[in-house]
Amino acid sequence: MVMLEVTMKNRPCLVVGGGAVAERRIGLLLADDADVTVISPKVTDTIEKWAENGEINLVREGYEKGQLTQADFVVVATDSTMLNKQCAEEARAMGALVNRADDNNDCDFVFPMTVREGALTVAVAGDKASPRLLKLVGQDIRQRYRLVAAIMPALKEIRNEVKLLLPTSKERQVFWRKHFGEAELTQIIEGKWKLVEEKVRYAVSRIGIKP
Repeated sequence: MVMLEVTMKNRPCLVVGGGAVAERRIGLLLADDADVTVISPKVTDTIEKWAENGEINLVREGYEKGQLTQADFVVVATDSTMLNKQCAEEARAMGALVNRADDNNDCDFVFPMTVREGALTVAVAGDKASPRLLKLVGQDIRQRYRLVAAIMPALKEIRNEVKLLLPTSKERQVFWRKHFGEAELTQIIEGKWKLVEEKVRYAVSRIGIKP
């Protein structure tokens, strides 16, 4: 699979199932303002609350063949393997991309574990070899790169300055490769952002000045 970020805002998404797994996936879709419809006779309290608040469309029925509405993405998360398979087949026939909660090998897209820390977002996937390991990796990433996330707004400001001073992408690539590398990343992780910032800002001030 190719790891992509997709904007879900206003995209029609269908979730078949109303348990804990469905709830987690619905939450992710709602966080990006997707247009979510849920088909399930029973749902968790949280899903029920989303329906009451008008955040989702809830169809209080069990899935039956021919019931699916047009959607870009379909999440199948019932407790029946046969039903999930049938639903996935129907969704694909309608041109939708499918995520099956019970079969990672029958998915057109997946929900990787996502670490969000400020402006930094990192997705972690591992072919379901060990969910516990992925959780630990995620915790390590959050702790290790917390300081990196904190300085991203300041670094973005410097990047915008460089874009104004160096008109071509090639020139900007040369600048950043020269003045911002692994050593600087290590310094940021160690809490020495001010040293990195001073160095990079000095390099920016020297743009256009012949040595």
